[in-house]
Amino acid sequence: MTCIPTVPLRPSALPKLAECPRYQSSEVAGAAADRGTAMDSAFRSILNGSFVGWAPDANREDCAAVEWAVQTFRLFAGNAAVQADEKDLRVEMLGMDGTADGACPEKLFSVDLKSGQVRNYHEQMAAYAVGFMEREFCDEWTTHLLFCDERQIVTAKWTLESATAVVRSVVTAVKDPESKPTPCDYCGWCAARWTCQARLEPLSMLLTGAPDKLDLNTIKSCPADLGRLMEITYQIAKDDGLHDELKSAACEHLTGGVAVPGWQLQNGRKTETVAAMCLAENYGKKNLLRDAGTARVTAELGNVTATKFSKLWTETYGAEPIPEGVIQTNHGAAFVAKSRKKATK
Repeated sequence: MTCIPTVPLRPSALPKLAECPRYQSSEVAGAAADRGTAMDSAFRSILNGSFVGWAPDANREDCAAVEWAVQTFRLFAGNAAVQADEKDLRVEMLGMDGTADGACPEKLFSVDLKSGQVRNYHEQMAAYAVGFMEREFCDEWTTHLLFCDERQIVTAKWTLESATAVVRSVVTAVKDPESKPTPCDYCGWCAARWTCQARLEPLSMLLTGAPDKLDLNTIKSCPADLGRLMEITYQIAKDDGLHDELKSAACEHLTGGVAVPGWQLQNGRKTETVAAMCLAENYGKKNLLRDAGTARVTAELGNVTATKFSKLWTETYGAEPIPEGVIQTNHGAAFVAKSRKKATK
C-alpha cells in the first residue's frame, strides 16, 4: 500500500498535486519563491495604503511588475472597494485554508499575483473561488491571475459546483492510498525527487547499471530512450540539481575540516566592480567621463540592450524613429534545452 504523505493540503499545492498526487513540498523555498513572497507583500501594501516606498536597492523591473499588477487590479475594481489585508483575504474551503492576494467582493472577483513564467494555477484558483463564494454567500466568482513579469492575465469564471468539483478531484486522489507518483514537470521541485519510486529504477540504472544493462550506444540511437535518460541527467546536472546538492554537502564537510576524498575547497573568483554613476562624479579636479573623453569611455563600456537604448531614445527624442542599422540582431549558437509544457487549462 502506498504511504500517504503528511504534507498538509493547501490551495497553493493543488496544481502540483493535480499532476502528481504524491508530490511533496520542499522545506527550502528557493530564491524564486522568496522573490514572489516579497512581491506579494509589496502588492498588498500598495493597495492597503501601508506602502512607504521602494528600497534604494530595489530591482526596478520588479517594482514595475508589481505596479502593473496594482494598476490592473484597480482597473478591474473601478470605484468598488478592494480588500488587500491578509486578514481579510484568508478563506476556508473543503478542509483547507488559504490567502489570496486581493479581492473585490462587490464585483465578485479575486486576484492572485504570480511572478515568473506563465504556469497552470487552475486548481488553486478553484479553491479560492470556493472559499470566497462560501464566505460571500454567492454562487458565482471570477479569479484573475496576474502574471506580472509577462504582463499577462488569465481569467476563470466559476460556479460553486464547478470549482468544488475541481478541488475535490485533487483531494480525492491525494487521499487515495492506491494513488501512484506520476513523473511530471514538478519533479525537480519535489522533496522526494531522489527517492520517488517512479524515478528510482531508471536513476539506479544510470548510477549503478552494469555496461551490459546501460548500453549508451543503443540509447543514443533511440530518441525515446535518449529522451528518458536525458530527463534523469538533466535533473542531476541542472542548477540546484543532485550534483549541486551533493557539492553543498561536500562543502560543509570541507569547511569543517573533514576531508572529502578527491575534492578540495577552492576560493571563488574575485570580481571588482565600479558603479556606472562614478564615471560622472567629480573627484577634486578629476572627472573621468570628461577628461578621458565621452566617446572613449562609452566605447569601453560596450553594448547596451536594445530595450534600454530604445527607452533612452524615446525619452530624449520622443516619437522620432531610431535610425536603421543602429539596433543589431545577433543569434547565438543552437543548443538543446529542456522543453516546457504549455498550460492546458
